[in-house]
Amino acid sequence: MRVSFLDSILTKHSDLSALVAKIASEGRAPSEEERSQLEALHTELKSIRASWESEGRKRFLDSISAPPLRSGLVLKSDEPLVEVVKANADPEFENLSLAKILRGYVLGDWADAQLEQKAMASSPASAGGVLIPTVLSARIIDLARNLAAVMRAGAATVPMTSNNLKMARQTQDVTAGWYAEAEEIDETDAAFDSVDFTARKMAAVVRVNNELLEDAPNVNDVLMQSIAAAVALELDRVALLGSGTPPEPRGLYNVSATNKVTTFGTPANFDKFLQALYQIRGYNFEPNAVIYSSRTAETLAKLKTGLTNDNTPLVMPADWAAITKYVSNQVPNNQGTAPNDNRSFAVLGQWNHLAIGLRVGLQIEVSREAEDVFKKDQTLIRCRWRGDVQVLQPKAFSVMEGITTG
Repeated sequence: MRVSFLDSILTKHSDLSALVAKIASEGRAPSEEERSQLEALHTELKSIRASWESEGRKRFLDSISAPPLRSGLVLKSDEPLVEVVKANADPEFENLSLAKILRGYVLGDWADAQLEQKAMASSPASAGGVLIPTVLSARIIDLARNLAAVMRAGAATVPMTSNNLKMARQTQDVTAGWYAEAEEIDETDAAFDSVDFTARKMAAVVRVNNELLEDAPNVNDVLMQSIAAAVALELDRVALLGSGTPPEPRGLYNVSATNKVTTFGTPANFDKFLQALYQIRGYNFEPNAVIYSSRTAETLAKLKTGLTNDNTPLVMPADWAAITKYVSNQVPNNQGTAPNDNRSFAVLGQWNHLAIGLRVGLQIEVSREAEDVFKKDQTLIRCRWRGDVQVLQPKAFSVMEGITTG
């Protein structure tokens, strides 16, 4: 199929070149008929290229397979994914450069990129995309994990070895008791159910000036940080606010089984934050971190004792002071409806009971065909990542709703 596309492109290019050469050799403007021929050839070329890219992308996506990871593996927030995948990767390719791969793939320039060219020789590629080596993919995902507030708060990472992953969880503890000698001991069972992860697609597009790919010495760091930041922001948004309507995972705000503190209002003290904390402890979980908006953080930072003419900051209760605070601009301040649309929320929890399931492979697709990027000498880089978000224990979290500011 790819050969026939290429033959068609070469044939149309040959026809176009011959017609342009004929008009130029005669030193004249094209006739109306020739203008029509030129426009038709241009349209046909554009259509063939689009079909080639579409077919190439389809074959490319069909070729993607999961790396061999251990089933049931769960990573803590401070455990790098790259260390896991390195065990199944060629150590020669540990320090590959994304910029060099894209420069070679987009511009055909593999100068000073022999290692990257060697790594990509066995990687599936097409007119539409390239699957970057697993170690490099994991490094970018680790960057995103370091940037995402939910990951810094302690969310676990669950590498998915297939499109679907079932993970067992305990919903009821075994009960112990005291018994006299020879007294029959009651049998108690722990109760279990499962959490089902489904690989869902997240995508982001990065626009890059081709001069940057060609010349900038720090382009590798810029590209990796840009891609990681886009993934991290969306991970935060969906983990906190995801609707649960496929293909979007359900975030904590929309999980009905979490603890709730409703009609919060404008904080004047830390009472309702303590209410959320003790809700969680009431279910034998220990909250370690809270995530809220920058506006809420500012409101709390400005709290005063409340005594007349006293501007002394209000001292946090010890239990609340021990909680790590994270600010995310993915937490909105307009959750209400007009005219009272200035409500926000906060999520307190034992964050290792939130899990981010992920397929390790990160797909990079590039395009220079769109008219605006062609004219501006730019490249569009589309990043495609697949994973899921699941709450392992809803009662390990408390959602504080309706936080306003004075």
